[in-house]
Amino acid sequence: MKNSDSTNQVDPWSAASIEQNREWLIAYLLGMIGDPHAVDDLVQEVFHTAFVKRDGFEAGRSFGAWLRGIARNLALRHLERKGRDALLLTPESLDVFDQAAARAHTPGQVPRAEMPQVKSTLR
Repeated sequence: MKNSDSTNQVDPWSAASIEQNREWLIAYLLGMIGDPHAVDDLVQEVFHTAFVKRDGFEAGRSFGAWLRGIARNLALRHLERKGRDALLLTPESLDVFDQAAARAHTPGQVPRAEMPQVKSTLR
């Protein structure tokens, strides 16, 4: 990881950060893929890819946004291999994601109370 100043920065590889981002990635990928088994595999692949490319992550950027970018690329590749289109989320679902994501950008805070509402939009 490129560190210009590590003062007061949350370690993106901490257990809390990984768990928070894992939950968000599951919801995000379920919205794109719809297959829970494929999503589990893709989430593991996202973290593997991120770890391999960790030197390219710039401190101060959103770790979650970086992971979602990796997830999006992997999901699109997965869908292409399967010959499927991405699942479309309803505007209501996107609003729930946007609102929850906006409140989740405080480092170190895991918005567990938000997850049932986010997950319910995917059913």
